[in-house]
Amino acid sequence: MMAATERIPTEEPPVADSAPAPKRRKLRKGTQSCWECKRRKARCTFSPSTQDICDGCKRRGSDCVSQDVADLPPPPGSNKHIVDRLGQVEALNLEIKMLELKKRWSVSPARSVAERLAHPTLAASSTQADEIISTQLLAAWPSPEDMAIILAIPVETSQIIRAVICTRISPNPSTLPLSAALLQLPPTGSHPVLIARSLLILASFLQGMPYSASHHLEKLSTSWYNMMSRAVKTAHDLVTCKDDLVNSLEGIECIMLEGLYENYAGNLRFSWLAARRGVAIAQMLGLSRGIKPRSLVGSIIEPNDLWFRLVQFDRYLSLMLGLPQSALEDVYARPDTLEGCLPLDRFLRLCTVACGRLLQRDPSEVFDYEKAQNIDKLLQEASTVMPAQWWVAPTLASEKGHLEKIRETLRFNDHFMYYHLLLQLHFPNILHPISEHDRATAVTASREILSRFLSFRATRPARFYCRGVDLIAFLSCTSLCLAHICNAPQDTTDGRSSYFSAHQRLSDRGMVEQALVVMQKLVDQYNDEIATRVATLLKHLLRIQNDITLGVRYKVAFSPETFLDDDLGYRVKLTDQDTVLNICLPHFWVIRIERLSDGMLIPTGSNSQPLYHRLPQDERPCSIGSQDAVVPLPGDKELQDLVQYPCEESWALNNLDFTLLDNCMWGSLGTGTETA
Repeated sequence: MMAATERIPTEEPPVADSAPAPKRRKLRKGTQSCWECKRRKARCTFSPSTQDICDGCKRRGSDCVSQDVADLPPPPGSNKHIVDRLGQVEALNLEIKMLELKKRWSVSPARSVAERLAHPTLAASSTQADEIISTQLLAAWPSPEDMAIILAIPVETSQIIRAVICTRISPNPSTLPLSAALLQLPPTGSHPVLIARSLLILASFLQGMPYSASHHLEKLSTSWYNMMSRAVKTAHDLVTCKDDLVNSLEGIECIMLEGLYENYAGNLRFSWLAARRGVAIAQMLGLSRGIKPRSLVGSIIEPNDLWFRLVQFDRYLSLMLGLPQSALEDVYARPDTLEGCLPLDRFLRLCTVACGRLLQRDPSEVFDYEKAQNIDKLLQEASTVMPAQWWVAPTLASEKGHLEKIRETLRFNDHFMYYHLLLQLHFPNILHPISEHDRATAVTASREILSRFLSFRATRPARFYCRGVDLIAFLSCTSLCLAHICNAPQDTTDGRSSYFSAHQRLSDRGMVEQALVVMQKLVDQYNDEIATRVATLLKHLLRIQNDITLGVRYKVAFSPETFLDDDLGYRVKLTDQDTVLNICLPHFWVIRIERLSDGMLIPTGSNSQPLYHRLPQDERPCSIGSQDAVVPLPGDKELQDLVQYPCEESWALNNLDFTLLDNCMWGSLGTGTETA
């Protein structure tokens, strides 16, 4: 940028009939503005592209004359004064428009969001403001060269699901959208919301990139992660956080896409905030009352269906985080509405109603038998809607086509949701069973969840996936381990057990150990926070189970105490000089596990013994920050070997033809890079 005082006009040789050059004036130090900006008392600035004319004169269409040259009047017959006046009027008009736009964007306590959303004409941005926002949004879109590289990468099922997540695939789809159709910008001059939606779809698409695409992504001009993050941040800063820009169907869709992106990234609190915002905007637009929101592209949707999707997403996140739900009403599940629904849609709506009732329970009401029975009856009704073959565990093998894999993936999600609700309902019966039936239901749900979780992780998912899966695995592992800890007999030294589910103790432990291996890989490779929480919990519980086999007894009970430093709800913490293990779960009181000595609690004090039986002081997990760090524990060789050598034992396969085994494995699962 060059100041006005630094601009030296080009000197030309004098011409005989030319007028003498204007005499240069001596300027006061610091003077930089031109004559026109001085008269207007405006700031005189210059752009690098046009250093010979200031921005103000360029916008007004007037001559830019530096003050070191005398300001001469226009020649006779010139219409310069008219042009200058017109430029002044246009500049003043633009300033007024921008001032009104800023007032509408600013959050005023005197005018609520409802008032702004109720008048779309007042909330509509001016054409020039839309162009400014659109230009900034388009700057975050990859270059044509980078887009060619992205479109050339083979598409995975997870990418397709995420890109079209707002509209559930029909039960029998015939075709799937191509990546080139999904990843394209709207026509020139489109509303900024449509450009933001394209950016969010691109980010979701990149988020689902498989590990096998890493060598393709290296060809990009910038990191694919930076490209993905920039797209989301730009869409959020310029569109999704602006109330006046999201008061449409596409605006709500953008908020949902942003929430889903944060959910897959592991930022569940940000995802919950986006879901809460989406529900609030939809309520302001009357979506919960059956009013169809305006669409920028003329899309036609059923208000009841879109409202259900918003409530379903909000309640899922609320259940994960232990936070309240946004909407209490269940207008989408009225009897007359359910009659016209397909079986799968009816199943999902009934499960969402059950989820809402679970969220209404206080931790002190988890043993309310009447409430529990009502929710259990609702879940039983939902389960009978789907046929028996639908409940068979999904197969996520890679040799299936995209359509079949999408069906199986969606069915996996629905299974996970149902068994999670069932476990949330009956989990308290693990500690204090109302009946053996309720406790058996909780244990069965835990096994169903964990078996599907291990199957899902065996398919080598993308780096980013729904992190609620890991948190649900946290709960199911806790349930399985506590079921054996709470009901272990006093004497197991003879190797025989007669307690509840004793015959499945080792198979349950095997699944928990496999889950530990999976989580430990994520910790070692990415230092993943959620995986660290799960792995820390499993190491503690497996050690306690080891003590149970040695005859050590433990007391397990709910405690109403809470920890102020809790953030996700799912965590484990040692307290009372490492003699008490506290397990924190959303919507439940803290679970305290204390070791007994001769049937009595070991008192805490200077001479108190640690939680684990015969575990030296230097072998306990160390505590870093607000949570326990996951480190190899040399005192327990079994767990250490499990983490270092995951599932690589030969299992006495001496008589097997390994060539046949390799062909079967790679022929059915497909080749790929080993991942966590």
